[in-house]
Amino acid sequence: MILESSNIAMFVNIFNVVAVYASIIFAICGILIIFVKKTGKNIFKNKTFFRAFCIASVIAFAAELTFFNFQYYLRYFSGPEVSTTTPSTENPNIIHTTDGTYAEASIVKIDDREHVKITFQNLNRKITSIFTDVAFSDNETAQIYMQWVDEEGIRNYSKQIYKYLFHENYSPLQSRGKVSELMIFISGYPAIDIISVTVNKPIPFYFSGLRLLVVSFLFFAIIIFLRKKLRAKATYYLFDYKFDPANKKQNISYALMVTMLILYIWICAYTTPANRSFHELISLQYNQYLVDAIIEGRTWLDFGNPERRLNAERPYDPHWLEANGYEWGVDWITDWAWYNGKFYSYFGIVPALILYVPYTMITGNYLSIIAGTALFISIATLLLALLWRHCVKKFMPNARFAFYLLGFLALFFAGSLFCIVRFPVVYAMIQSAGFMFMVAGVLLLLKSIEHEKTNHLILFFACLCLALTAGSRPNLLLASFLVPMFLWKYRSWKLLLFIMIPYTMVAIPLCIYNYVRFDSIFEFGNKYCIHITGGPGYYGLQNPIATAITYFMSFMSYLFLPNVYSLYFPFVTYLPPIPTGHTMVFGAFMYREIGTGIINFPIVFCLYYYFKNIFRKNRFKQFNMLSAYLIVAMAIMFVCSVAYHGRYLVDFAIFIILPSLFCAYLWCNDRDSVHLPKTRMKVTYVLLILSILVGLFLFVTGLSLEFGRHSPHDPVLYRYLEHSLGIFRQI
Repeated sequence: MILESSNIAMFVNIFNVVAVYASIIFAICGILIIFVKKTGKNIFKNKTFFRAFCIASVIAFAAELTFFNFQYYLRYFSGPEVSTTTPSTENPNIIHTTDGTYAEASIVKIDDREHVKITFQNLNRKITSIFTDVAFSDNETAQIYMQWVDEEGIRNYSKQIYKYLFHENYSPLQSRGKVSELMIFISGYPAIDIISVTVNKPIPFYFSGLRLLVVSFLFFAIIIFLRKKLRAKATYYLFDYKFDPANKKQNISYALMVTMLILYIWICAYTTPANRSFHELISLQYNQYLVDAIIEGRTWLDFGNPERRLNAERPYDPHWLEANGYEWGVDWITDWAWYNGKFYSYFGIVPALILYVPYTMITGNYLSIIAGTALFISIATLLLALLWRHCVKKFMPNARFAFYLLGFLALFFAGSLFCIVRFPVVYAMIQSAGFMFMVAGVLLLLKSIEHEKTNHLILFFACLCLALTAGSRPNLLLASFLVPMFLWKYRSWKLLLFIMIPYTMVAIPLCIYNYVRFDSIFEFGNKYCIHITGGPGYYGLQNPIATAITYFMSFMSYLFLPNVYSLYFPFVTYLPPIPTGHTMVFGAFMYREIGTGIINFPIVFCLYYYFKNIFRKNRFKQFNMLSAYLIVAMAIMFVCSVAYHGRYLVDFAIFIILPSLFCAYLWCNDRDSVHLPKTRMKVTYVLLILSILVGLFLFVTGLSLEFGRHSPHDPVLYRYLEHSLGIFRQI
């Protein structure tokens, strides 16, 4: 179940209050520190970082009271306040106001919809704010339009208002001189009624807890940079404090960070667009009808009238079916496989077997697609944390603890998980399960060769996890190439047995399952499915030149497609020419939805160290391992290049980011860097932080883009973030 905007607004308000009060406590401590210091005393003597943060909180509060709430001070430059009251008994189009004048109500028509317009005339006063009280119905947002005539001409202003953010009903106005006429109307669907309008109503203070915390940390960093003693301590923790796997404090810090990321995943997953139905037939195909089929011991889905299509001349042509009376949702359904008169699911069966079927059998209910996505990605995040810890512990003996923490955050955010966490439809859920098995397989594979002698049992489960990707997302089966690459130096017939058995255990049931459904052991159902982009084999209908161009452009897009960067929140968005949910064809190149290129995460520039050493005889000892990761990444990327889709970046991103982190470490510890080790580490930290920030801001929009503009997942949460972090769009 998706969190409704009312619930999100409640949680946002609770968080805001808690954050504000926490900031107040820090600020009070900061004031005490400043006041007591003047008397010659020094409280919190040994807590230098805490003292610095408290003082930074004082500065943040000062900024909140002045710069960030400048609207409050507009009251000192405004004219008299006037508000609408009741309609005239003689003429309902005339509305009385509190100062004895009148406002006129009329109807304006936009897109065949009628909206009430209120016009103030003969105001002759300076206006700095407008408060509009409206009656929301089923709307969550509405657009308010204002037009006024001042001493320099006609001006316009529009903004969005929100059902659960009452303070957004205040609109600051920058008029030039006195305003003689003011017109206001609100656009929304269903129609929204204006209850009252108040001109020059003072705008109250609005404290943003998130902004207070963020600004406090920014000034905290500045204070550390300016104070020599604090700078020396920070330098120690950044450049000298090494990662120690036996250090309890480090382990607790790392565990807390991973826990916070898992909580972050669930928040992101459950604040997806409330107006999008996650109970569509495409999703129900999996978490309901497929589950019922498995429990009842059949492979086909019991729904609709699929047998009617047996008489269709072109059963896989959606246009022909619609034109000849075949009903969508009964006779045929997008993204449902159809073969020999029955519906089937072409999505991998493994997630259903390990999660959805047991859940239904135990509870009697159907688990949502969102819950499955969040659960699989949460487990994958935990496994990813263990994978990164293993890599640092085994291959990076001189790694700093700061690099250890930032490296994992970069692996998480630059791994493009925002693509599926922020849009958890059925495709994303299947992909998240495959991603989980892939990460588990790589981790166990490295664990199996951790010591001189290969651990056969761990190797068995590593191969089992990698094999299970075929039953979730077959593309990820290419990660199995890591097995021979990593085990090549351990060449032994005994190992072959522990490799082949798990793959055989998975392959035989999947092949039987495919053969029973489609009379082919290699067919999962994609061939017999009507996709959004067309019927079966639609890619094969392209000419070879167009196919080659599509592959090349998609491949290059996965690597180099740039984002759009700006000063406005969320600061990073996608290149916007493609409407979501549709395929755009640019000449011979077919472009499938939106996404980002891996180059947008600056940490990948550290791969230059890999290419710098590629032709050297005495290459670093991790070179072969990094080559294996990059080869797998390129192989998966090529398979995904049948069309460009931002969601596919999740399949191979970690196999590029992980080598990038290795190269960053090796570059900083290269023998050539003995004279500039800290400079290289500073550059690495900057690249890591930028990569984290890019991924963090892309979490705001995920893959949501409509008509060339990004579409917020939840308007209340989005507006709170925009107001708190977007300085240039806080009004």
